[in-house]
Amino acid sequence: MSSSATGATLRLPVGLFHERARHGTARLRLLAGTDELRVQEAAAAGEPRASLVTALLAACTTAIGDLADIDESLVQALCIGDREALLLHLHRLTFGEAIEAVVSCPGCAELLDLDLRVADLLVPPAMPGEPEAVVAVGAAGASWRARLRRVTGADQLAVLYRSDAAAQLLRQCILSLERDDGTAWPLESIPQELAAALDGTLAELDPQAEIRLALACPACRQNFTANFDAAGHLIAEIAAEAGLLLGEVGAIARAFRWRETDILALPRPRRRAYAALAAQR
Repeated sequence: MSSSATGATLRLPVGLFHERARHGTARLRLLAGTDELRVQEAAAAGEPRASLVTALLAACTTAIGDLADIDESLVQALCIGDREALLLHLHRLTFGEAIEAVVSCPGCAELLDLDLRVADLLVPPAMPGEPEAVVAVGAAGASWRARLRRVTGADQLAVLYRSDAAAQLLRQCILSLERDDGTAWPLESIPQELAAALDGTLAELDPQAEIRLALACPACRQNFTANFDAAGHLIAEIAAEAGLLLGEVGAIARAFRWRETDILALPRPRRRAYAALAAQR
């Protein structure tokens, strides 16, 4: 990642396939007060995570490869791993490299304090590939041939309120499925063993999509794995600063007689600098 005073350019783990071209980089700008306030209000209102992440990334992503007119439809078209990578880089720009997290041991319920680093959570960008993959899978007593695509933000939004969200998410990403005898198989009746195998293949195609931490409990000595939720962690950190944001806006407005909209439009570091100056007056 290359950084400047205004943002950063980074390589995406997979890249956006758009109009027969792969766009493998993205440009992020610094958070402004408007972005932080949007997250804080949406989190307080219980807005679905997938739609909030889309809105945040659409606001802060200024380019994806050669594409400069970034809207929510393009951000939704990104695979989940690319969205996770953008969120991790946005955390780095906003709060720094270090991440503090707490997980509970599944064996004894001991709380573990974790000191993580963004660099350790990012997977290396993949070699340029294709938007789809054809895989052969042996499962449920047969051989299968499936054509798959990676899960996207749009897929997550499409299953938000479905009771069978996981199964529907898989079906959306299977473009075709055949048995070894060439019979096209209906996606509504995928054998459970085959569904598990295809889920595993999708995870391999997008390794940044699920961040798994290998941990050991110091209390009971149990080894276990835990998911790290990049979106949830970033949203929680921004939401926790709601009072601080309003306090900075109020202090700057009183000191310099600026309008709220102008203060909220400032990049976060500059707003912080003006708030420090206001405190000295």
